[in-house]
Amino acid sequence: MKLSPLTVSPSIPYGLSYGQRLLLDHFLFSTSIASSSHEILQTRFCSLLVPKALTHSHLLSALLCLAAVHRQSIGLHQSDIQVAYLRWSTIKLLSSALPNRNSEDESLAIATSLLLCLCDLFAGIRPASSYNMHLRGGGLMLTESSLALKRDDDRLPAAVGNDNEVRLVGFLRQMYVSFGITAMISGPVIEAEMARILLLSGLPNGSYVDIFTGCSTDLIPIFSEIRRLIDTREAVETCTCEWGHPCTELDPLMQKGQKLVQQVLSMLANSGNPDIRFHRDFQDAIDHDTAREYILLNQCYHHVALIFLYCQVLRKPSNALMVQQAVHSIVSLGSSIRFRKTKASPAVALTHPLFLAGSAATVKADREGLLCLLHELHRSFGCGLVKSSMETLRREWEEEANATSASR
Repeated sequence: MKLSPLTVSPSIPYGLSYGQRLLLDHFLFSTSIASSSHEILQTRFCSLLVPKALTHSHLLSALLCLAAVHRQSIGLHQSDIQVAYLRWSTIKLLSSALPNRNSEDESLAIATSLLLCLCDLFAGIRPASSYNMHLRGGGLMLTESSLALKRDDDRLPAAVGNDNEVRLVGFLRQMYVSFGITAMISGPVIEAEMARILLLSGLPNGSYVDIFTGCSTDLIPIFSEIRRLIDTREAVETCTCEWGHPCTELDPLMQKGQKLVQQVLSMLANSGNPDIRFHRDFQDAIDHDTAREYILLNQCYHHVALIFLYCQVLRKPSNALMVQQAVHSIVSLGSSIRFRKTKASPAVALTHPLFLAGSAATVKADREGLLCLLHELHRSFGCGLVKSSMETLRREWEEEANATSASR
């Protein structure tokens, strides 16, 4: 990707140290691009968070930490000690700010919690304990706050604030939902967290495509139900192993899985509608070509849902035709999305679908195609999670090949 020069923007206040100004400059002109699937998101990141960060130390520390982690992921020199210190200081400053928060401070505390989630992703850490902890903290504050639950037009109570505050709360809610989707497709999520994700993703007038992830919000309850079925199946199989006899509870689970497959296939058949709906804040900002790329990205997530259902709920083997068709579809769809190295692009959101497709891929051409896309993604945007995804897939495929050779 195009690296920002080692100079500091004159618009950044001189009250910061040179090192802080350098990192903030990197966030504005590089990290914000790598974090955004559309220019309007990059603008929101910079216009809503940076001015607030200059007066709230925990938010500033989180932005600097994210920039430092991103610099490492694209190969620029950045001290591990400084990254660790910024992460520690962010958590410490946030903890100190929480007891005496007002409505604005609560919004900024949510922002800091969600930026810590983003730090984990840029550091190459797949959503796990620390990511889920930060996500849960942000979700709890969002749910508790009357600001986040007023959904009609993302409007704050009149006594609370201005248009910037309105946009900030709406932006944070959508950011939280997108991170919640990532958590649901990456591993176990506690029931209360799934309920919060479903609650905060709701709109009175129907579903829309979330431009943070490219995933339609009507897939969120599908992923939530899939996660419940996977957890239930694992619990039932554990009991079966312990007690030594088959359990009839798998029969209704399999029926639910088959029903969900049909539901997702039906949704997928209708997902190519050119009159795609986005969140009302972004609908008018997205041109025809970019809308088409979001359609492709949304279809990738439908195929991810099918792979989960086939492999983890219905327990189809990875080499089953239906599984490999879903994998191939993700490769084909991902290849049709443009990688724009110097501006925000929907391609940013491809990491999770590509990795999950790779975990199920058995065809050599598809594996090579997935690695090619992941390599281009890392070269364009530099997210550490992309690099760790490639390494994990190569390791899984090598272990599979060794196991196959040993069994012959």
